[in-house]
Amino acid sequence: MERLIGIANEDAAALGHAIRRIEIEGERAIESVEAFGSRAGGAFRGRGPLPTSDLDVYVTVRSSVVNSAAKLVSVIDEIEDVGSLFRTATGIAVNSIVEIDVVAASHKRQLLLTPFIAI
Repeated sequence: MERLIGIANEDAAALGHAIRRIEIEGERAIESVEAFGSRAGGAFRGRGPLPTSDLDVYVTVRSSVVNSAAKLVSVIDEIEDVGSLFRTATGIAVNSIVEIDVVAASHKRQLLLTPFIAI
């Protein structure tokens, strides 16, 4: 895994693993989890992260599993719970962007000047 700025590899891996474990009705709901923004080396603001910067995470969900608004809300709630636990453990807030797989690629192209790092 590539190194995120100011976040231990073990912490990033644990966050990614916890999010990828989310299921709906026994099926894996998450397609991928990627860090982006300043902690991933993005230059949108022209500088690296500050010590108080959050960790931006792009979560792609499987549309074949997350196929209703209620299921999407459930997944987002679980991602937010994982983010809260991460903040408690590391002191770093998580800002999650959640998108379904059928539109994720076109949406990510709009997020300029940032790499996406799988976690």
